[in-house]
Amino acid sequence: MAASKDGVTVKQPVLKDTGDAFWVAVEVTNTKAKPADVWAVIRLTGPLGYQVLMDVRADGLAPGATHDGVYTAQDRTEGAVVPKHLTAVIVNVTRAPT
Repeated sequence: MAASKDGVTVKQPVLKDTGDAFWVAVEVTNTKAKPADVWAVIRLTGPLGYQVLMDVRADGLAPGATHDGVYTAQDRTEGAVVPKHLTAVIVNVTRAPT
């Protein structure tokens, strides 16, 4: 597991076969007692300034329900050097009642 915070878990990003982007598996769980929209901001960083900000959203989650997703992350900065591994940090998790 790369990062976990407030019901959001980010697995270790995996370099895609194309070598220019990463697969990022994210699990979002509503840990509250009422239905909620949950969204998280995730920062992925690597050497030489490689950085991607991801906004992951799961709407209308029932209490205890989980939403799983796999996302593509890519630093589109010109000349970005793609590392073999990334570090994931969950910057913020927000919940709003549905």
